[in-house]
Amino acid sequence: MKKLPALSLFLILALLFAYLSSYTQNVSAATVTLDKCDATTGWTGANPISLDTTDKKEGASSLKSSGAGTDWFKKVYSTPVNSGVTEANGYFKLWLYVSDVTKLNSSQGGQIEITSSGAPDVNEYSWNLSGLGLVNGWNFLSLKISSAVKSGTPNLSAINYFRVYGFLTATITRKIDSLYFEEGAGATRTPTRTPILPPTKTPIPTKTAAP
Repeated sequence: MKKLPALSLFLILALLFAYLSSYTQNVSAATVTLDKCDATTGWTGANPISLDTTDKKEGASSLKSSGAGTDWFKKVYSTPVNSGVTEANGYFKLWLYVSDVTKLNSSQGGQIEITSSGAPDVNEYSWNLSGLGLVNGWNFLSLKISSAVKSGTPNLSAINYFRVYGFLTATITRKIDSLYFEEGAGATRTPTRTPILPPTKTPIPTKTAAP
């Protein structure tokens, strides 16, 4: 058996490294889930909340609500969640769907909130919807903890409340999916790049010795 030349072995290893790097680039290894949005249990809002198993970003479904009510989605977590992130470098991430951003009442606004008090406005981090650059359809939001408006002394080791609300001028459809924390900016948790596979080699036919 012939040994592979050193250069060929190096190329194979380089291609393997490129493949692994490409596949894992958009998948974070250090995330803490707040909610997968695969069930309506515990969720409330100004309008009825249902599951959307067709239009989702991760898991089995997203949460959906249609109407003109101010409270879009909110939930109290009976078991507080240790986010595993720091205030200096942590992020709160989620997918938010808005069918028509022109129906948001900019003069009254709206917010995304997480708290450790089990209620809004106390020991809270919040981000104004008006500053998120929302567009029609799905928006992936990577919210830096240190950039949030801070009220009281929220405990990132015991998050137990989430709410997103917005004042509206007309009925819209809202959806959320995949709420989680991550230390550092990272990326989305769903791989979006196609893995680069090493090229296949065509075997060189062996020569038959002349008689």
